[in-house]
Amino acid sequence: MPVSLVGKRIKYRYENGWEYHVYYESESRVSYDVVSGPFGSRHAYQEPRYAEVAPNVFMVGWYEETGTIVVQVVNLNSMRINSFAGFPNDLRQSPGIAREQRRQDGRDHEAAGEGAGCTSSYIL
Repeated sequence: MPVSLVGKRIKYRYENGWEYHVYYESESRVSYDVVSGPFGSRHAYQEPRYAEVAPNVFMVGWYEETGTIVVQVVNLNSMRINSFAGFPNDLRQSPGIAREQRRQDGRDHEAAGEGAGCTSSYIL
């Protein structure tokens, strides 16, 4: 991850009110807390892929153990995030399976991925 994004902590909210706090910890790790919405109280970390698409504008994406796909455009110039999240329908219908915490020892909590198939998705 580019040096200018590492160490940044950003709070953002989708138009539907779901709030997230994201921390771009290092070149290979992003962590976040889901503050509100159906996945509220979830804390997890992911291994992102990124590209600087303009000076201080980054496209960041990751695939979660739940089957969720997240893509963000982080604009440090305007302090704005545009984000896309695609959720498997199983997860959208049973959000409790995503509330399991992803463990710091690198092993995912087994319940987090149960039933979260990738056969169809809900786009937010």
